[in-house]
Amino acid sequence: MQRKKWLVLLMMGLWTSACTQEPVIPEKSISFSSTVLPLIKNNCASANGCHGASGGEARSLTSYDDVMHYADATGKKAMKSKLMHAITALNGEEAMPPGNPLPDEQIKTIYIWLLQGAPNN
Repeated sequence: MQRKKWLVLLMMGLWTSACTQEPVIPEKSISFSSTVLPLIKNNCASANGCHGASGGEARSLTSYDDVMHYADATGKKAMKSKLMHAITALNGEEAMPPGNPLPDEQIKTIYIWLLQGAPNN
């Protein structure tokens, strides 16, 4: 839990500093199809995941359009995204996926992808 609090504080610091200057976005573009989607499928939409094709009540996260439903804020507003709120517990609930939150490096990857405008590449 301490690690998540640290990560949230770091991201909020980056977001706050973006108010006065542009955030530094890595030049190397993060690929949705080869990086972000596999990360989400392995953690959220796997056979046992809540967001698979037959995930029950949870919305599927098996395509770009599905993910963009939650990645509703990009660029400078990436921290306002429902996706970022869910995976960092900024929504006040347990971080997703429940019981096994994403490692910091994977959260950072998604955050940078959102900063880059969440391209469908």
